Amino acid sequence: ADGRVLFVIRDRTGNVERERIVLDADDLLNTIAEPPKGGRSISDHSPGGTRTLDIDVRRNEVLLCVRPDDGEGCDVAVGLDDLTDALAEALPPA
Repeated sequence: ADGRVLFVIRDRTGNVERERIVLDADDLLNTIAEPPKGGRSISDHSPGGTRTLDIDVRRNEVLLCVRPDDGEGCDVAVGLDDLTDALAEALPPA
């Protein structure tokens, strides 16, 4: 994949946006395809402050935490299949 992907984390209750981060698509896809033991951190590419995505693939579940460099962020767990399906829809064909 070429380019970047916008990740937005929202609360289900009230659909309130908690965090957003712009990531290099190749970094994200490679981390999911060949997950390193213990997870990986990916820095963003968005203006207005640096954020980091901590990603840890555990079998069929993916743990994600978006955090600013100067504080705590928010975390979410998603199914691996759900995440890969969403990325397939968001990214152009290779």
